[in-house]
Amino acid sequence: MTMIPVPNDVKQGSPTMTKAAFQDKVTDFSLVMGGPIFQLFRKAHLTGNNLELLHRRLLVIISIAWLPMLVLDLVASRHGIPGRLSFLHDVEVQARFLVALPALIVAELIAHSRLRLVAQRFVERPIVRREDLPRFEI
Repeated sequence: MTMIPVPNDVKQGSPTMTKAAFQDKVTDFSLVMGGPIFQLFRKAHLTGNNLELLHRRLLVIISIAWLPMLVLDLVASRHGIPGRLSFLHDVEVQARFLVALPALIVAELIAHSRLRLVAQRFVERPIVRREDLPRFEI
């Protein structure tokens, strides 16, 4: 199998971008960083420039999800609603909030690091046609 040579300069219309400069841009690819949730986390000091402070995000997001349910359960228990399962005794709900939610938050960091490499492979291998490289710019 022969590799298609990729020229050093990629042109489409008037702008010209070298392959090395384009690969640098692909290295900065992220589905996570830059969106409105990321900006909210930055303003709340729950993340830094490179998705650090994972422990803070875990604690705050789990608290926001779990504590209101606890308060509602305490209020409902005062009214003595018969035949219902207490929030603290419901293992399924606890697993959702205390196991699945942190797993999804950690998966965000894993996806961020791996998708960056995948986007770079699209450029390194001839998956994206040369004339489409400027459109592939991320």
